[in-house]
Parts: sequence; C-alpha cells; structure tokens
Amino acid sequence: MESKTNGESIMGASSDYDRQMELDELTKRKFTVKELVDGGVEKIPSVFTLPQEHQPNPSSYDRTSRLRLPVIDLRGIEGDERWVRVVGEIRRACEAWGMFQMINHGIPTDVLEGVFEGVRRFNEQEKGLKDEFYTRDSSKKVVYALSLHPAFKTALWKDTLVCDFDAGLTDPGVPNICRKEIIEYVKHMTGLKNKLSGLLSGAMALRSSYLKDIQCLQAQKFIAHYAPACPEPELTMATVRHCDPYFFTILLQNEIDGIQVLHEDQWVDVLPVEGALVGIVGDMLQIISNDLFKSPEHRGLAKPIGPRLSIGCFFHPGDENKERAYGPLEELISEDHPKLYMDTSVVDYQKGFWLKGTTGSKALPHFRL
Repeated sequence: MESKTNGESIMGASSDYDRQMELDELTKRKFTVKELVDGGVEKIPSVFTLPQEHQPNPSSYDRTSRLRLPVIDLRGIEGDERWVRVVGEIRRACEAWGMFQMINHGIPTDVLEGVFEGVRRFNEQEKGLKDEFYTRDSSKKVVYALSLHPAFKTALWKDTLVCDFDAGLTDPGVPNICRKEIIEYVKHMTGLKNKLSGLLSGAMALRSSYLKDIQCLQAQKFIAHYAPACPEPELTMATVRHCDPYFFTILLQNEIDGIQVLHEDQWVDVLPVEGALVGIVGDMLQIISNDLFKSPEHRGLAKPIGPRLSIGCFFHPGDENKERAYGPLEELISEDHPKLYMDTSVVDYQKGFWLKGTTGSKALPHFRL
C-alpha cells in the first residue's frame, strides 16, 4: 500500500475528500499504524487528524503539576487491620479520582513482562500473519484492527487486539504467537479481580462478597493497544477522552507515559510505575454505587517515541447476565441519598455509550433519573 508522507490522505487525495470512504478503504486493505510507520511516514495522513477541539491541547495539562494518582499498597491485606486500612484508601481514591495505582498486587514480574512481549511479538510479525485476525465484526471473540473513531470519522494512532474471555476463561482463539502469555496474564487478572471485588465491596460498606454475589465482574475483555512513535502527536490521539462503559478496569502500561485522567478540571499524567497496575472505576460501577464512586474521564496520548503499549482487562457480567438490569444498590439508597440512575443492562448501556459517549460527551448523564 502506498503511504504518503506529506500529511495528505493515505490514498493521495487532497484535503477535500470523503473521510468515511477513506476509513472504509483502510479497513478493506487491513491497514495498520505499524505499517504506516514502517513506511517512513513524516507527517500523519489527514484521516488521522482529529477535529481541533479534540486534539490534545498542551495548555489543558501541566507537566509540573504536583497532582498524582493515589498509590495503594495491597501487601498484607489478609490481615484484618490492614484490610480495613486498604478499604479506606480505595474508598477515598474511588470517590475523589475513580482511579488508583496498585503496587504489591501479587502478579509476578515475569507475567507482566511476558504479556508485553507477547503483544509486541504479535504486532511486529509480518503483516500477512496478522491479517487473518483483522476484522471490525464486534461479535467475534478475537478482533484485531487499526482503531477508528466513527463519530469523528478519524483513524486513531494505535493498533488494537481484543480477546473476549467468558466467565470460565475459555480460550476465545487467542493468536498462537501470543497465546501463552495472554492466557497466563488473564488468569492472574482473574485472581486480582477477586481480591479487588472484596475490597471494592468493603469500600461501599457492603459485605466483602457483595460484588461477587451480584455477578457483575464475571467476564473480562482483554484489550491491548500498540501505539508506534507518532511524527505529529499534537494532531491526533491514541484514545480520545472517554469513560469505561464496564464495571471495573485493570490497566497495565509500559515505561512510556501517555495515559491521562481528568481531575479537578485538568489532565493529570498517570506516570508509569514499574510493576504497578492501574484500577479504574467504570460507568456501571458508578451507577450501582449511586455516585459514591466516580467513573473518570481519561485518554491516551500519541507520543513521539514508541511503541507505547497499554493493556486493559475490562470486567463485566458474563453472557448469562448480559441482559440483567443493574441499578443503584438498595443499601446505598436512602432519604438523604435517593436513587440517581435508572436500572440498565450492560448491553443497553453500551448502546447508549456508543451513541453518546464517543463524541466527547459522557453517556452516564443520559441514564440519570
């Protein structure tokens, strides 16, 4: 495929062209950012340029800010006193930030390094070997493609691999080249999720088995983003601002920063900490907590160095509960704190999310009573 280096369309058209037609052509050709960068691109093609109001304005964040994401040490939570302390830390982090970093979480370093290596190996193999997984059919359990933003008719600066695991962790057909590392990582994520389920339940002053009992964290969607170095990172993004339309996310990022969270009306860097994982409250958890926890807006910058790797495990109900309606928990509703949201299933919420939450506005207010 011809790759232009003058900032025009990948197909060589002028700036006045049909963006949707070009996006369709990218999909037809199974095009990736990796392919573009390997071709020696010097300026990003027009189809990657976001509308100006959604570009990463440097004035919206302060690199010298002292604001830092809460860091929570999970060591020793088996003890009653330590458990109570960590529950309090998680509650405060979820109320104020909706996001926190975790250290001493119990996931071996070789498992973290292994999943990075597996994802890198998949993305850096010959294009023809990846093409069999390239699809935009979201009903498939394994999806690989250049990321697009349909609402903005823009391609984003990352290639994405999605593996959808059911509650039983059945292999959905993970590519052989990274299967061992991804499945091992997902197994460890399940164990950590079980710990966090109890801690999050306790942070809402509920019995520790509460979230497990309502079966809202059974399945997980593994999503790995591969973002090569970008020649014009001020014009595009790897991920635009959004909230997660699930219950809870566990995120792993490599040594290249780029994740930012919106806090006190400014974008704050989620700086990589070696071996640390990031926990993120999803919209559905904000709903059932009746606004006790906050689902934060966050985004991923394109960077002049790379590749930047980020791997998220997004927890949600299994297939048998995908139509189940979840709403504010009765234990968190009172005369002083009335019910704030309508009941909704993850399926219905995600329909609203893709209609409202991908245009720079939050989907959550549309489910508020």
